[in-house]
Amino acid sequence: MALIPIVSFQAKLFPMQHLRLRPFPPLLPPGRVLADFCQTYPPQEAQRLLWQLALPVFLDSFETQDAAHTNQLIAFYEGLELLLQAVHHTRQGGGETGPPPTAEAP
Repeated sequence: MALIPIVSFQAKLFPMQHLRLRPFPPLLPPGRVLADFCQTYPPQEAQRLLWQLALPVFLDSFETQDAAHTNQLIAFYEGLELLLQAVHHTRQGGGETGPPPTAEAP
């Protein structure tokens, strides 16, 4: 008997065979994609939705996965948070490197 991977969404189990992955659409200009995203999801809204998406996964992971997997999920989430901040910062005119560093006191 073949094993079917199972995915849990808030205590509901779904066999992976029922999940359909869409192929990537044709690549749009990256600047347009970022502008559309930032217009649709202001920084606080993007962060709130990311947390709502991640929280059930974290809770399930704490209960069912080992610590290494949970830590990997947390690190990925933190990376996405930083990415969101960088996208919004860049789109708001902060440039790629952000504001100039402050001078150190002598």
